[in-house]
Amino acid sequence: MTAPVNSFQDILDVLEQNPELRSQLRVHILTEELLQLPAQFLLLRTDVDELKNGQRELQTRMNRVEGRLGNIEGNLYEQNAVRIAVQLASVELGIEGPRVAFSRFDNAHPNFNQALQAAVQSGRISREEFRDLIHADLIVYGQNRRHAVVEISLGPNEHDISRAIRRSEILHTATGDEVMPVIATPEPHAALTEEAEGRNTHVLDIPA
Repeated sequence: MTAPVNSFQDILDVLEQNPELRSQLRVHILTEELLQLPAQFLLLRTDVDELKNGQRELQTRMNRVEGRLGNIEGNLYEQNAVRIAVQLASVELGIEGPRVAFSRFDNAHPNFNQALQAAVQSGRISREEFRDLIHADLIVYGQNRRHAVVEISLGPNEHDISRAIRRSEILHTATGDEVMPVIATPEPHAALTEEAEGRNTHVLDIPA
């Protein structure tokens, strides 16, 4: 027998005890739009998640494109800087009759390669030092036995200076000749120039 309903609280008690009755009442009271809100909310969350995933994928692709463009720009600058650095070597670095001994874009000069191989075989430099040296961007040699190890960068920092110094020391050990560490960069900033000069490293200002 159904309990009598005499107050609003009685109605709430009946609804609490009858889930099916609650569902029927909800259909009568709520509009179709309101009934569909939970499902629509789930669809909206799905759409937002898909949008976020799409944005992340787009950003990843953009980063890859920017990286490739940066590499292209850097390579173009390095190729141009190699040519100009050799031209400046006699005036700014005191290298007589400067020639390219090695660069990332050309094969090593035969005499230079033979000299390094002999240095490895004699034990003056290690194989690890040899591999480090041939990762230099540019090595210039001169008739007056004065040479330069050049690190080329659009945005150089203290690590580029350290690499130029380390590799110039390796080349000095291998050949016994005077070797200068050099940084080639467009519009070098004051802090870089000051640090380079403090570490006996030349800076070549080569426009991009």
